[in-house]
Amino acid sequence: MNYGELKTALTNWTKRSDLSSHYQTFVDQVQARLNTDVRVRGRIASATLSTVAGTESVALPSDWLRGLSLDIEGHGLEYRTPEELRAAYPSSFSGRPVVYSIEGDNLILGPKPDSVYSIRARYYQRFTAFAGDSSTDWVLTNYPNVYLFGCLVEAEAFAMDDNRSAVWEQRYQQAVNAMNRTEGSAASAGTTLRMRAK
Repeated sequence: MNYGELKTALTNWTKRSDLSSHYQTFVDQVQARLNTDVRVRGRIASATLSTVAGTESVALPSDWLRGLSLDIEGHGLEYRTPEELRAAYPSSFSGRPVVYSIEGDNLILGPKPDSVYSIRARYYQRFTAFAGDSSTDWVLTNYPNVYLFGCLVEAEAFAMDDNRSAVWEQRYQQAVNAMNRTEGSAASAGTTLRMRAK
């Protein structure tokens, strides 16, 4: 399904055409929920970030939601709060970074890079607005009912029909749970469980 098809489905399911000017708002609200509700492989992205010698910060990718792993030259970076990072690595310290923090849209590194380093980042992507009717994303392509039921929740809430909104909320939750279960199973398929001695 793409965004245009989702809008058609919304008109059909609500049996109303007067809500069409609000569809983008409904989708925005659903995407805000999905940023919290969905942690599946289709949302994982990778990027290579480059440091600048003498500069402690690096801009994060624009679609960054939450980090999974960061490493420099095969060495994983450990997270610290900004206060902990700056206490351990004052601005006079420089070298290959070993810890990181996040402030706003920037990655903060400690110690401050003494050279150009490549940072390999794996992270969860933030859902972004659809640019046009042919736009789609991983969830809309693979689990369109998640978007459909989520948008129906928003449409009925907008129309002040709490009973219908509750029905669609239950369907949305079921669709999200099913997706998370299916994708969790797919991620672990083929692996062997092993007992670990304590």
